[in-house]
Amino acid sequence: MRTTTIIRAALAAILAAGCAACNLYDISRDDLVGDYQLDLGYGVETVRLANDGNYTQLFRLAGDETWTTNSGAWEFKTGQRPEVVLQNSLRIDDGAGKLRADFKTAATAPQTLLVKKTLASLSLLADESRSLAFTKLKQEQPPAKTPPIFRVTPPNTDQPPEPDQPAKPAVSDQAK
Repeated sequence: MRTTTIIRAALAAILAAGCAACNLYDISRDDLVGDYQLDLGYGVETVRLANDGNYTQLFRLAGDETWTTNSGAWEFKTGQRPEVVLQNSLRIDDGAGKLRADFKTAATAPQTLLVKKTLASLSLLADESRSLAFTKLKQEQPPAKTPPIFRVTPPNTDQPPEPDQPAKPAVSDQAK
């Protein structure tokens, strides 16, 4: 009987671990919406995936203060290896770790980024062979709104004096 309890506990632990692993591959389109950043060494590339199916792409060379911008449509493809497909995106890296000469020109072929989810992060693989990935940036939560403070005061029961009439003395003044 004791052996049966141990086997059941072990099977329950394996099942729980399997379910947790399944959640790593359970990615929805809403999970992908947000900002991603990739540090290429010679520059920084940022991609914002918007909920409406459009993206904005920014690139800035190291030491430069201007950004190259681009935008287009994106789509999410589910399957065994989920991926994000960017239409008309800039191709910054040449595949060997160097800046492409034509990096400011949008490519006509779609760019496919594999989606990688871990317990702690979500990333889009730009070059799997070099482990080059856009990392999803954490969205800062706006501070909780504090409720306004209301001061409740009793209503003023004293009536203002009518014009051209002297003010009535207060009750405490009449007692004197």
